[in-house]
Amino acid sequence: MGEERVSVQGFRPMRIGILGGTGPAGKALGARLASIGYEIVLGSRSKYRAMETVDDILGQWRRERPDLDPIPIALFGMIARVYLISRRYINGTLKEFGLTREMFDVLATLRRSGPPYQLTPTQLSRSLVLTGPGMTNRLDRLEESGLVLRLRSTGDRRSVQISLTAEGFKLIEEVTEELAHSESQLIATFDPEKATQLIGLLEELTRQLRQNESRTTGAN
Repeated sequence: MGEERVSVQGFRPMRIGILGGTGPAGKALGARLASIGYEIVLGSRSKYRAMETVDDILGQWRRERPDLDPIPIALFGMIARVYLISRRYINGTLKEFGLTREMFDVLATLRRSGPPYQLTPTQLSRSLVLTGPGMTNRLDRLEESGLVLRLRSTGDRRSVQISLTAEGFKLIEEVTEELAHSESQLIATFDPEKATQLIGLLEELTRQLRQNESRTTGAN
């Protein structure tokens, strides 16, 4: 099995360690991650060092560059690390259904919008933070696959609604259920209360980043 080298913000690659993971939940999570190519280290007494903690990262930057504020570096480094680790796991699930993450995001956005499961390209782009060309490419692939339709208004041909087809609805129902199960396994050992707190903090950070982006865009 090859080693999955995750390098974020210049930190050296580390094997994935699940400390105290010798119980049933830890072993189950380890088996799932190992099945998609990660080298798993169970237990805190392994000869391999577990993945660096936030304290490790902060300590390294304070030692190497005491003139810099290490908090933003550690924050975005850890967010990127979570994304890199989870991406391969989630993408593996989506691949079983013939979808990419980009295609799934469009289908999921239409599905959660509720009946009649239709949105304009502008609404989709705003929800997914995408530019026009990026959305067009996704819609082309989904339409070619028979998962969405472009519905043009009879009164204004320039007005377009993107709608889930019956096949698209059936697929996103199946995928969402499987993905929810897979993601639940990924965080099976993570405290639900902490997960809720983390969601709130990330939502607050996202709002701030978007506000900063809007101010920067307006200034230009």
